[in-house]
Amino acid sequence: MRGRFNAIAIGLAVLAGVAPRAQTPPAQGPGIYLHLADETGEHVVPLHGLMVTEIKQKGTLKMVMTQGFAKGSIEGSIRGSAADVRVKSGDVTLQLILADPAASANKGFPDDPTRMFSGDYMPPSAKSAEEFVLLRLTPTKDNTRETQLGTTGRGGSSNKSKDAVELASAMSGPRAYIVHPKAPLPPGEYGLTWAPNGTAGQMWDFGVDPK
Repeated sequence: MRGRFNAIAIGLAVLAGVAPRAQTPPAQGPGIYLHLADETGEHVVPLHGLMVTEIKQKGTLKMVMTQGFAKGSIEGSIRGSAADVRVKSGDVTLQLILADPAASANKGFPDDPTRMFSGDYMPPSAKSAEEFVLLRLTPTKDNTRETQLGTTGRGGSSNKSKDAVELASAMSGPRAYIVHPKAPLPPGEYGLTWAPNGTAGQMWDFGVDPK
């Protein structure tokens, strides 16, 4: 299982559909963390980023004189048919800790080449939780999970996706946010992606199992 459980007690009281209250973030580095509870207590589990691969366009994309680009779909996938990190409740809470812009000045990538090429790092340019989108993922027979990253139309690309899940967020500290879906997630595969301009290059995945 990627990532190790960090037994850090937390005091979160999150109601579905209501913006979470601000909390003091744990002593963690920049990254995305999943809060969960089991028989041993409450835990904070780091999610590991993956590069989005095989980004492709579907639909009619030819130029039309009066309509611009016809509507199409931007599809992407990540490796593996299921996430390693799993929860048994759809009441999911995520914590985002953004990189310090001063420490990341003039750096678009981390110093570690392995993390850079794997996608397992917080984008230094990320500025707020609103730039992140939670997407439903569909497993395929090719051992990948696909999703609609966005659509194309007369105005170009858009971050509006039929697979997007509506989120609520609140600041919990400097460069830190608590994020949760506005409604409990049904069982399935999910990925949080950074898409400030309607495109996505990285994804942090997790799965929701039936109770």
